[in-house]
This record gives sequence, C-alpha cells and structure tokens, in this order.
Amino acid sequence: MKWIKRSSALLILMLLIGCAGQPAFDTDLVWPIPPDKPRIQLIDIYSDNSSVGQSNFRKFISNVTGEGRTRLVKPYGVSVDSTGKVYVTDTGLGSVLVFDRVEREIQTIGKQRRGRLQLPLGIVVVGDHVFVTDGSLKKVFGYTLAGKLILSVGKSEEFGNPTNIAYSSKDNWLYVSDSKNNVIRVYDAASGAFQFEFGEPGEKEAQFNRPAGIAVQGDKVYVVDQMNFRVQIFSLTGDYQKMFGKIGSGAGYLFRPKGIGVTKDGFIFITDAEFHNFQIFDENGNVYLFVGQLGNEPGDFSLPAGLCIDLNNNIYVVDQLNKRVQKFKFFGGDQ
Repeated sequence: MKWIKRSSALLILMLLIGCAGQPAFDTDLVWPIPPDKPRIQLIDIYSDNSSVGQSNFRKFISNVTGEGRTRLVKPYGVSVDSTGKVYVTDTGLGSVLVFDRVEREIQTIGKQRRGRLQLPLGIVVVGDHVFVTDGSLKKVFGYTLAGKLILSVGKSEEFGNPTNIAYSSKDNWLYVSDSKNNVIRVYDAASGAFQFEFGEPGEKEAQFNRPAGIAVQGDKVYVVDQMNFRVQIFSLTGDYQKMFGKIGSGAGYLFRPKGIGVTKDGFIFITDAEFHNFQIFDENGNVYLFVGQLGNEPGDFSLPAGLCIDLNNNIYVVDQLNKRVQKFKFFGGDQ
C-alpha cells in the first residue's frame, strides 16, 4: 500500500508541475533605468526545452529519464531566420541548436555524417540556408534549414581560424573573419567560389590583430579588430573607410570585444567579454548606452560572445558561461 501512496503522490506532483506555468523573469528590465526614457528592454531568454514552450510536465519527465532534454552547453554565435527561429552555435555540443517556438522543439544542425561539425563558431542565416564556420575543421559549411549539407568551403590551409561570418545581399557574398591569418575572406554564397580578401597583420588602417565579430549593414562591413581594441569599417569591396575604439576600462572603451551587430539606422552593438556587457556606439565611436554586468540574473552576462540583430530591432546576445541567449528590444536612438 505504501508504494501506491508514494506513486499517487508522485503523480499528483507531476500533474501540478505540468499545470504550472514556466517560471517568469522580469520583463520590466529596461536600460536606462527610469525616469530616463527606456531604450533597451529584456524580452526573452533561450536556454533549453522550456524556451520553446515545452510544458513543465515534459521537462520534468526529461529531467527524470534524461530523454528528450536539450540545452545549451557553451554557446558562441547566434542568428535568426525570417520566421523567428533562433540558431545558436554551441562549441560544447559541436552543433547548432535551432529554437523553434512554432513547433515547440529544438532542432539540431551539424550532427549528420555529411557536414558534421566539431567547433562551430560564427553563423548567419540567409533565406533558406544556414552558413557556419568551424574553427577546428577550418571550413565554412552551408546547410538547408533542415540541416542538409549543400556547401563546404575551405581547402587545405585556406583558413587559419575562420571565426565569424556575415552576409551581403547586394552581391550575394559571405564575409569570413580569419582571426589567425588576420584577413577577411569573401566568397560567393551560392557556389562557395573565392572572390577576394582584405587585411593583413598589423596596427595601422586596414590591418588586423585577430579580427573577431563581423557584420554587414547596407554598403558597409564592420569588423571587430579584437586585439587592436577597435572596430574598422570598410566598403563591401574591402576599401578602408574609418575606425573607432581604444583600450580602456570604462564606458566607451573596448577591452575584449567579441560580437557585433548594426541596426539600419547605424547604431553599432558590441559585446565585451571583459566588461560582461554590450555597448552601443555610433560610427564615430560615441557611446550611446551600455547594458549588463557580471552575474547570472536576467540582464547579466558572463563572457558574452556572438550578437545579431533582426529586422525588428531585436538584439540577440550569446551569454556564454550562463549557457543562454538573451533577447532585447531596441527602441531606437531618437531623443
């Protein structure tokens, strides 16, 4: 009889868990704090099955049985498709996790035999294709949204360490930052054919010291020149235009810049792994706002990495050691 009572109690507990809603976080988190007008608001967090609407009952079963449980381990890069699916490279899992709220599931890319990933880093979704850099295999892979391999770029010693990737719709080009060789290499997104490269080692204009994040907005390419503690801006054909940034420990300075994204109206978002935040600049290097601090609460960061911006001015920031991606709404920079 005792086992029946224990089983009944467990069943009731499971039903209560299944009926309960997901634990909510404070969506009133805004920057700057009132009475100043809010410019940034935390609106979502992606980390595991519960992030796509899986019921707590199913999550409980997954925790007990170990089956069907999926969560980020060490995320690095992030991109978003036109339907709102969030694609996250995970160096701990060696694959890409796709958070699909419509189907309420997390899909995986890069575990198939053809196109199996080892150290996925940068990612960009272009229409119905997904492009991923692999720092271990030293290649760029192209997949369908379903995860079928369609493209592989990178001959022997072509890349030193392909880190991040961006896309320009004007010429259908992919821009790949090679942090070891200190260059940006450009490829045709349809065929994978090499087009040209720009950059070289150094500290002068159009030179790099471990280029990291890269973004394309309009007719400009923005490159995080990590160990030169700056951002350089180029034309789509690689002609140098301007730069900003210098090393320092306060707002408006850079120390370990990583990811970058640019809004249509020219606001530049940069993650910094030393400051555990992201900062917002204009093209002249004037700092507009910074968001985040070291911690594990919503709105905090621990080693932020990749960053992307969707068409609705939503900002997705990889929070590496907290094993999550945080989503923010940017309300624009009008005064």
